Amino acid sequence: MTAQGLQTKIAQIQQEARRAINNRLAGTGHDIRKCLIDVRSEPDGTVVVHVNSGGNANAVMHALWNRHAVDSALHPDYGVLVRVA
Repeated sequence: MTAQGLQTKIAQIQQEARRAINNRLAGTGHDIRKCLIDVRSEPDGTVVVHVNSGGNANAVMHALWNRHAVDSALHPDYGVLVRVA
């Protein structure tokens, strides 16, 4: 994948993650800026979405599973990592 293609993939996944978390938290008063911690890529092109809770991880995975291979794991310090292939 080209660098531009990877940046596009990261941006699209970040947008989907934000939308999924916003939908989950609608009306609760929670601040999404504290929920979506980081979005980055790994050398193999996998995009990693770091969120603050398992509920937000489930929302992100549900939003992406029909277009991407997704899995999750606990972050060693805080939150959950959602890996998107």
